Amino acid sequence: MNERELKRLLFEADRDAEPALPPDGRLGSRIRQLDRRRRRRQGVALAAVGLIVGGGLALGSLWRPLVPDAPIRNEIAHDAPPQVDIAQARAELAELQAKIARQEAELAALVAIEKRARLNRRTLAARQKVAIGSDFQSDFQREVDRTALTLLVAADWKVERYEMIDSARSDYEHVVKKFSQTEWADVARQRLVALQN
Repeated sequence: MNERELKRLLFEADRDAEPALPPDGRLGSRIRQLDRRRRRRQGVALAAVGLIVGGGLALGSLWRPLVPDAPIRNEIAHDAPPQVDIAQARAELAELQAKIARQEAELAALVAIEKRARLNRRTLAARQKVAIGSDFQSDFQREVDRTALTLLVAADWKVERYEMIDSARSDYEHVVKKFSQTEWADVARQRLVALQN
């Protein structure tokens, strides 16, 4: 392959691929922020349950003196204790627990994305260290590999972070079609199979 063919391939890859989404440097702070929110919501849930129970007890203790024939505090009361709406408290608690579970799932997804991004960065760094040859053929192959890997990483980001499955599928198919001689084409085939399942 000559330089003109290399430029043509790179131009086609750039034209067909959507722009790659670089790893967000604020991901760690976003994870910490979500964790703080989750903890705050857990605290709010406990406080809400405490307020509901405390409010019910307070209303029950205030109600007795307002009733005209209520017994004096020192006397034994034969009335039933005040009722707290337990069903409502349980429903609110279940709703808060569901919100906490969703936040924990979102946090776990963000952690998985960050791990995958680190792995992809390490893979790219390793590929760059290995491909040190100075002749044109090795330079060309290194550029082809790098382009295929860039498309693959962009497709991974689309799947994991933005849930753009159709666009990612198109990128994987593009890697398989245009860069079939690279090892990244095999990885793209595996990811296509995983998307179909």
